Amino acid sequence: MPSENYYVFPPFPLILPLFKHFVKLQPTPMWWPLLYSQASSFKLIGHAGEKHCIRIPSKSGFICDKIGLSWDLVAFRFHFKI
Repeated sequence: MPSENYYVFPPFPLILPLFKHFVKLQPTPMWWPLLYSQASSFKLIGHAGEKHCIRIPSKSGFICDKIGLSWDLVAFRFHFKI
């Protein structure tokens, strides 16, 4: 069976509401340990405060983030049997 990688990235209008929701769940959201336990692997992409980790769409193309990350940026991989 071929391996497939699904990439989940919410539409830009949903990002702020998602962040606001996650901030309400501070300090450690109850879903965070579940997320780690179900992930087959994960990779830290950038540390909190780090700049230029992500690119933001603009009218002139994608530009580097100059503000810096509010939190650590992590990518997770999951394997599900369907």
